[in-house]
Amino acid sequence: MKKILGFLTVFLAVHVCAQTETYDIVSFNAPPSWKRDTSDGSISFTASKGNVFCVAGLYRSRAIKSADESEFLTEWNELVNIPYGIHITPLVKRSQQEGWVVFSGSTDVSTKQSGTFTIKLVSFAEGGKIISASINSNGDLFSNESAAFLSSIASLNRNNVPDKENANRPAVAANAPKAGEVHETNAAEPGISGVWVGFESGNYIFGITSYDYINNRNNYGSTYSSKALAMKWRVFWTDGKYYDGMPHQGLIDFNRADRSNDYAGYYTTEQNVVTARLDHYSSAVRTFVFYPPCKLKYLDKYEYVKCQPVDGLKLNGTYVSADMASISYYISLNKPNPSISFTTDGLFTDDNYIGEYSRDTQLGPGAGIYEIKNFTLILKYTDGRTIQRSFTPFLNETPSGCKVFYIGSRDIKLKP
Repeated sequence: MKKILGFLTVFLAVHVCAQTETYDIVSFNAPPSWKRDTSDGSISFTASKGNVFCVAGLYRSRAIKSADESEFLTEWNELVNIPYGIHITPLVKRSQQEGWVVFSGSTDVSTKQSGTFTIKLVSFAEGGKIISASINSNGDLFSNESAAFLSSIASLNRNNVPDKENANRPAVAANAPKAGEVHETNAAEPGISGVWVGFESGNYIFGITSYDYINNRNNYGSTYSSKALAMKWRVFWTDGKYYDGMPHQGLIDFNRADRSNDYAGYYTTEQNVVTARLDHYSSAVRTFVFYPPCKLKYLDKYEYVKCQPVDGLKLNGTYVSADMASISYYISLNKPNPSISFTTDGLFTDDNYIGEYSRDTQLGPGAGIYEIKNFTLILKYTDGRTIQRSFTPFLNETPSGCKVFYIGSRDIKLKP
């Protein structure tokens, strides 16, 4: 029997202690001390502590004509859609590992009895049969044990020894949701790449001496509050590159070698865990948990959502700062609030917005044409200047209906 190798070493103790069992066409290690339930068509294991639960299941195999996505969707329909009364087509991930063709997908479900939880289904196809395993959980408390259960699943039909090339490949049961695949290239998973945004506590805010940021630029925002909420961005490229924030000038022509982009780095994925490191700050390590398709968690409490694409977006109207402190400041000076106006035919008028909020008096007002793509606002002024700023909608709202956007990480809203 060929055991599936390459899983996290943190799970080794679990494998050592667990006794190997067989079920249908596979062998597996049951999670130690979990409650066991057996029926005609499945076997399951349940663990709970307080309000957190996890159920790991293994379902009897069935014959298939070919190992393709349609067979996985049949499994999904029978094991997820029908039992829970939903009609969802998941984002399907496919890989070929250790002789298996592995499919995985996930979704969140809400029931009166169990509340909201995540269902993760992983199907293994081989030799004209497909067998599926599931993990249903409402938290990460039992993620190690459930991932170890999935990683222990092995075929009873193969007796060869892994060759050197395959010895370090990821576990078969690297299911996309909370126990994702470990890619040999460590490149981005399709689901993680993109711009993510969320709120975190701890932010620099206006202080008594820094409120007047025009005349006191060096101290602007120098008062730190651990309770102040701040919008944060995380950017993951498909080639494994990472940015800890949002590049001020957007993603078009982003130059990670520029020292001003000192929060650039790279990331790797292992199981459902995404680890990011910065090029210029070796001690800065960010660890995220990825919940496909569109949720990312940082420090086990800050949730991020993926920004929707803004390519080709056209705005219409005049936008001003959405920061009430900023608005109050200009009112106190009896000065007009800086604004920027857009038309649907691609024209803009910058009434000192870019200059004021860039804290650069050389960036004066002007007008010209604009374009929005790849989370970048491109302003081409009639005087020959071209200025780029990052551009994102509020959280994961649909850009065409969004009322609040972020230019250069500063929030703007449509002027009433």
